[in-house]
Amino acid sequence: MHQPRTVVVMLATAVLTSACATSPSVTASPGTTPTVIPSVAASVAVPTILPTAASQEGVVVTQKLVFAWQDSTGASSPTFQVIVEFQNQGTGWVQQSPGIGPRFSILGPSGAVTINNGVFSHALPELVGPGDKGYLLEDGTWPNTTVAAFATVDVTLGPGSFSRVAAPPDASFKMNAIKWATSGSNPGINASGTWIDLGSAPVGDIDIAVLCIGKDGSILGAAMDTSAIGGYIGYTLKQPRPFGTDVATPPLKPSDCAKSIGLLGQSATDSRLN
Repeated sequence: MHQPRTVVVMLATAVLTSACATSPSVTASPGTTPTVIPSVAASVAVPTILPTAASQEGVVVTQKLVFAWQDSTGASSPTFQVIVEFQNQGTGWVQQSPGIGPRFSILGPSGAVTINNGVFSHALPELVGPGDKGYLLEDGTWPNTTVAAFATVDVTLGPGSFSRVAAPPDASFKMNAIKWATSGSNPGINASGTWIDLGSAPVGDIDIAVLCIGKDGSILGAAMDTSAIGGYIGYTLKQPRPFGTDVATPPLKPSDCAKSIGLLGQSATDSRLN
């Protein structure tokens, strides 16, 4: 489903800009909004923060972005990426359920529906604390259409999108030394770095993504590590583990990313959440 990428054409609520910066180092915990910092060291620690019981959902969408571009083959199947940022404005922790409630629709310039009732594959971090932000991500190709048909994105947070967390697991992660690099003939960029599980229980099933943030603070795209899903079940050694994304961003250069947001958390299949 993932094609080579060439030219970013459209996004909904942010302007794609270029910003020259060194590769940043970023840390993140799945129950908190990730900490975003400039590159100053190879590793930056994040305290273990365990979530507490939620009292209400209170989730509000703060950004809706859609990127679309044609791959290098010129096929009539544009590649697209949807990024939704939300904030938990409630007083307690919530858990995301990406396959149950949230849906997106992509519209063309005239309002015609290009994709209806789309489902998000990535929801990070899975546990979101009060005042913190989380993200819903999806990417793919869509046949027999054009890049121009990806003008805006609408998002619906239906019933079941978020649930109150009564007994959160001991799951806390940190990500270090995130770097961006080009990826062969792919016009997008991929991220690499390390992660470590600070919780007391074995790792369940994890999900990894990294957001590229421009100099003006706008989200320019995301890279995702689909190989991490199912790859670390039962992992118990409390040592740094390398990662590398295999789904690149929209067409970007490493220097476009003035900052990064590392996202890592347990997926919905984690046995500690069932």
